[in-house]
Amino acid sequence: MTEKNTTPKFIVDEELHNLMVTLRDTKNVYNSICTRMRKQGVKLHKCNEENYANDIDELIGTVSCVISEQLYHDIQEGGTL
Repeated sequence: MTEKNTTPKFIVDEELHNLMVTLRDTKNVYNSICTRMRKQGVKLHKCNEENYANDIDELIGTVSCVISEQLYHDIQEGGTL
């Protein structure tokens, strides 16, 4: 009888992963829009850009914490087989 590999896997929840990807993509799109608008001569208030950057970074940080908590829980439980 052949033994199967039973190494535990630690998998990030798919919705959490997708949320993280979406947040990073949103941040990149926003930065691209601001850059394009500045090149077109639009005067953007720096505080708006900074507030947005801070808010999105805070969301990314929060989602990262939730992912870490989920992975920590999985490690404590032995992962998924």
